[in-house]
Amino acid sequence: MQSEEVGEHWTLGAEDLAWLSGMPDAGKLGLAVQLMCWRRNGRFPDDEADPAPAVVRNLAAQIGVGVEVLENYEWTGRTGRRHRRLVLDRLAVTSFDERAEARLRTWLSDELLPREPTPSALEGEVNAWFARERVSRPGGYRLDRILRSARAAHDDAALQRVANRLDAGMRERLDALLADDDGETGFARLAADPGRVGLESLLAEIAKLEAKLKDARDTASPSHGVAARGEVSQNRTVPRSVAPRNTSVPVPPNAAARSGLTST
Repeated sequence: MQSEEVGEHWTLGAEDLAWLSGMPDAGKLGLAVQLMCWRRNGRFPDDEADPAPAVVRNLAAQIGVGVEVLENYEWTGRTGRRHRRLVLDRLAVTSFDERAEARLRTWLSDELLPREPTPSALEGEVNAWFARERVSRPGGYRLDRILRSARAAHDDAALQRVANRLDAGMRERLDALLADDDGETGFARLAADPGRVGLESLLAEIAKLEAKLKDARDTASPSHGVAARGEVSQNRTVPRSVAPRNTSVPVPPNAAARSGLTST
């Protein structure tokens, strides 16, 4: 952690220092760490290893104690639990009730999930939300269920928006692309095991890919009213720069001789 980041995000205010001044030195640093961890991350540290050493040194210097006083601090013991209650009271943290859950779900669907954050970024954003909203964090199992259901609802809504833009003709063409006359799904056949590697199996796989690529090009062609980037339009055409290209794989006549494969 850079010193600039420590100074920017882990500095106690004048009111914080006044509040800590009446505490004994043995627990003052632990209380300061708990206060700043919740204010920054929306949760308390589990033990001494949770906050970065640079953070502990910075806070110790601000309140005028040595970092060694933290060695005997009871993070989850009686002192730690009492300090957590003091921090929650000082920050006026409210419980995670139904209204708080509704606000969290709205924020997830409207602001966070549309940005498609990575798992680490998602965790950081969620921590920041609890800290910003001053809401106590629910248990891990409950929070995980909320995040999973919110992500599923977001994905369903995105797919529904796409489906709503498709006319009846496009829906029929997409269904035809996914299913064959014999009821077997074309894409499932593409993923099937091609069997023993040889020239015949190679050519068979190329033929299947070319057939599906042709179907896909026909389905998404401008004559069907689909413009570039998935936009549905009856009056626009696909620019040349994004028009489907010929993706077939030509096989030279002497491919078998060069590869040493035979079709027997």
